[in-house]
Amino acid sequence: MFSKLQSLMNSQAETSEDHSNPLLRTHYFKGSKEAIIAYLAEIVKEDKNYRALGDSAERGEITFDILYPKKAFAVITAVTFQGRHTAVDINVTAESALPFQYAHCERMAVTIYQLLKEKFELIGTGLAENYQ
Repeated sequence: MFSKLQSLMNSQAETSEDHSNPLLRTHYFKGSKEAIIAYLAEIVKEDKNYRALGDSAERGEITFDILYPKKAFAVITAVTFQGRHTAVDINVTAESALPFQYAHCERMAVTIYQLLKEKFELIGTGLAENYQ
């Protein structure tokens, strides 16, 4: 319970393989990291609520500012393995001096995963042990 309360006071949400919230577990998609990063870069470029900071398809990373509804900074990392299976992790940090921004950051991470699901087939979440 203490860890849950502590996370609510955070201003950052980060996905991981074994996150306690199933929505924030690493998502695995069919597709290459290059295709996933290119798709996200296009969304960021076209949506006025985002401002691109940088992307590197070969490194599998994109960074951008979220301007609305609350300012935040996002880093998305994609790693391709076993051909065309790609793991995607998201880190969203609120740009606010106030605590209790975790819910906003969590919603933004879930929204980004939803955008990816519109284009790429979801294989599953938290699957790292299946690929070792």
